[in-house]
Amino acid sequence: MGKFPRKILYKNEVKKLGGTVQNKDPKTCKNCKFWGFFNFRRMKTTYNKLVRDKIPEVLDKKGIKFETRVLSKKEKLEFLLEKLKEEVGELLEAKMREERVGEFADIFEVLYALAEENNISLTEIEQMRIHKKQERGGFEEGIFLISTEE
Repeated sequence: MGKFPRKILYKNEVKKLGGTVQNKDPKTCKNCKFWGFFNFRRMKTTYNKLVRDKIPEVLDKKGIKFETRVLSKKEKLEFLLEKLKEEVGELLEAKMREERVGEFADIFEVLYALAEENNISLTEIEQMRIHKKQERGGFEEGIFLISTEE
């Protein structure tokens, strides 16, 4: 077996795939005696938000440590509304069609959960949607109301 060529790393260099790069901040690993070559500290990110039911399973499979709790009914309603705002914001930011489809799916999932938490069936919602459309119309024509005078 042949030997790989070796390069001596100096105090401000960090080995990276494809070569070496300068480490601009050798203080990134204060407790390391190897000038920032190894950083064994994990970065903790705090989310404090409602996530989909299978996210803990996904994190576990990836070997990511996490902390969760089950929300009370009142908290769940509050955080579902926050999640709805988050997803609508993401829809507004989405540029590509595929992104928009994903964001619509996320919004629908949150709306379904909100309906269920409020004991409202999808049938009731659909019936009300149809009724309102018959009474006031939909948004197909793109009518923009500028003003009224009474």
